Amino acid sequence: SGEPNYQIRRTLGSDSALHLTNNGGYNNPEVDALLDQALVELDPEMQVELYKQAQAIGLEEAAIAPLFDQETIIAYRPFVKGLTQRIAYAPTFETVYLIEDE
Repeated sequence: SGEPNYQIRRTLGSDSALHLTNNGGYNNPEVDALLDQALVELDPEMQVELYKQAQAIGLEEAAIAPLFDQETIIAYRPFVKGLTQRIAYAPTFETVYLIEDE
C-alpha cells in the first residue's frame, strides 16, 4: 500500500507505543489528531499537508531522527505478474502468478 498513514502512524502514533516501531513510547495528542484527520481527509493535497505537519512535530521533538532513505530495486522476468512492493520496501508475493512465455 502506498498509504502513508501506515508507516507514519506506526512511528509517531501513540497507539503504536506498545509495538516495536515506536520504541520510545512517543505520545503527542496533537500528532495523533493530525494523523486521525489525515486518515479521513478526502483532499489529497490537504492530506499531504497534515502528514507533513505531523512529521515536522515529530522531528522537532526528536521523536524521529531519519538517518537514511532506503532504496529498493526489484527485478523480475516479464512472465512474473502481480508482484507488489509494500511501503516498508519488502516485496509481497501473495498475488504473484506466472504466465506462459509468449
